Amino acid sequence: MSDLRRRSFLVVAASAAGALLWARARGRLGGGMRAGRELHPLVSIASDGAVTVVVARTEMGQGVTTALPMLLAEELDVDWARVAVEHERFDPRHGGQKTTASFSVYDGWDRYRKAGATARALLVGAAAARWGVPAERLRTEAGFVLGEGGRRASYGDLVDEAAALPAPADVAPDDRRPPRVVGRPLPRLDTASKIDGSARFGLDVRVDGMLIACVARAPRAGAVAARYDAEAAKRVEGVRHVAPITSGVAVLADDTWAARRGVEALGVVWEGGARGGSAEHAARLASELGLPPKVVASRGDVDAALSAGGRRLAATYSVPFVPHATMEPVNATAHVERGRCTIWAPTQDPGRNRAYAAKLLGVPEGAVEVRRTLAGGGFGRKSCQDFIHDAVEASRAVGRPVQVVYTREDDLRHDYFRPAFAHRLEGAVAGGKIVAWDHRLVGPSVLASWSPEGAPAPGEIDPVSIAGAEELPYDVPNFRAGARMVDLGVRVGIWRSIAHSYTCFANESFFDELAALAEKDPLEWRLAHLTAPRPRRVLELVAEKAGWQRRSGRPLGVALEVEADESYSVQVAHVVELEPGADGSFAIARIVVAVDAGRIVNPNIAAAQIEGGAVWALSALFHEITFADGAAVQSNFHDAPVLRMPQTPRVEVHFVDSTARPSGLGEKGVPSLGPALANALAAATGRRVRALPIRPADLRQTT
Repeated sequence: MSDLRRRSFLVVAASAAGALLWARARGRLGGGMRAGRELHPLVSIASDGAVTVVVARTEMGQGVTTALPMLLAEELDVDWARVAVEHERFDPRHGGQKTTASFSVYDGWDRYRKAGATARALLVGAAAARWGVPAERLRTEAGFVLGEGGRRASYGDLVDEAAALPAPADVAPDDRRPPRVVGRPLPRLDTASKIDGSARFGLDVRVDGMLIACVARAPRAGAVAARYDAEAAKRVEGVRHVAPITSGVAVLADDTWAARRGVEALGVVWEGGARGGSAEHAARLASELGLPPKVVASRGDVDAALSAGGRRLAATYSVPFVPHATMEPVNATAHVERGRCTIWAPTQDPGRNRAYAAKLLGVPEGAVEVRRTLAGGGFGRKSCQDFIHDAVEASRAVGRPVQVVYTREDDLRHDYFRPAFAHRLEGAVAGGKIVAWDHRLVGPSVLASWSPEGAPAPGEIDPVSIAGAEELPYDVPNFRAGARMVDLGVRVGIWRSIAHSYTCFANESFFDELAALAEKDPLEWRLAHLTAPRPRRVLELVAEKAGWQRRSGRPLGVALEVEADESYSVQVAHVVELEPGADGSFAIARIVVAVDAGRIVNPNIAAAQIEGGAVWALSALFHEITFADGAAVQSNFHDAPVLRMPQTPRVEVHFVDSTARPSGLGEKGVPSLGPALANALAAATGRRVRALPIRPADLRQTT
């Protein structure tokens, strides 16, 4: 058993658990297009009637390889059991195929339904031509075109004739038919392959002649390798090459273990780079918070309202740098040869990878092929370019395929972190309402690190970094938000829900503090300030399901997150219920979530997104990345822990019934959990958590 590999183990374990239950679903998530005729760039049909749907988004656990095919299958009117998925190819016809901002289903609602409707129209047209009847007199059912007099032809039988017809210019989805696929809790198409081990993640890629590379990376931003012992690394069995690359010194070997040991043997001496630490970061943020901000949103007269004699409160909140900590550390495989490059990676942005690699190599984009694997978590981290750069540079240096593997320590210490931010809020209440709200915040620009070409000009504000601060869902007549961008010398980037994770924490915590100042119930206080019907429905639903009015003495905390963009509107409310423990501390008894995200494509996948968001958010609330002498201190899960299964509370998810266009759910399950927990702790202990992460002392009862 010593040489038992992961796949073998999974097959044995799955068989022991009754893997035959999944046997009929095997092969439905594939790496390449199955044989068939293309009727639309997103769908092809084989002669046996099997349907292959191209999923032009990255599957990283969120379920797009099921949800998007469901949209297409609905309009195509095909037996769901005949649907398979092609996920790996990058095809420029589908755009850049970026998977960020929970946009896949929102964007796919039109795109995939129209693709299915177009293919269906071609098949009906083919049957009409064959039978010499008007297409309007035909109908479809579960993969067949049906005509009068019992005529019947399968899609597989018609596909060649359908492919020869000109594609109709613009076929609208048929919203008159009752849904047959959308709205059903169908099993995920990728489950079987993940159980039997056939699913291919980035770390599963193997190419003939491939070497594994680990990289000695600069511990501080801007540090350079002054000297290292390449010969010592090469004396490690299995090490083949040592190559300096932009991010450090790469050791290339036959396997990961040899590459890691080779990195240890290098003995790199680093010189230069930023030397600041967390104390300096905090001092800089505090200093900048005291300077005049650039106003990004304003209405009414905030200064006059603050001075008008109402009850007034000011509070400062802070959030730390936080890692992504995906279960599959970032990795990429590249093969640079004869003016061409092939990349295999669990990437969220294959189009950008392609353009980036082409520029790096000085070749046309057409000379770069990107093959997207499944991703073991992404959360924004795998939309970056650093791991692609490493693999391309290393392969170019040695002329062989190279897979760059980040160790867990690399992954945590060399992340594009969620930025640290400081907030100062000031408000006034009078006549039972909030009459003034002033929010200023300071922190690093996400775009300046993650996408330098989109970085704000000096003195300007990065809108990505402050999203959620520039507007409130509540009716406050005098409102102002201002910000300053501060470079702390730490890489920051896209992180699940990005700025909303900290702007919602500050906003909803401060809203509760103003409720306490006005001596109002936090839930009723929110409802009193809402005029829009959708967030009201969400708050009322979460209150009903959590039993807000019949609390039985248990502390509860509530918070609301509303996406301001009405074209992509998601409303989420969390209630956190605490229970006292025998040791005098509070634990989370349950989390209740209400969501309005429009029409739900797959209830099971949608609920899993919100449940996963809760687990993700809780982990982030209790850990941080700190810095000393310019370097990240935390290195693995022992000092940057994530939530374990026994620690995970019960999460109850409730959706508002809606026929509106569906919106994404991957990010919106995160922001309002943090303030809901902080508000519950304030109710339980009498102390307000204004600085994250949450410490053990924050969970203890008031003595």
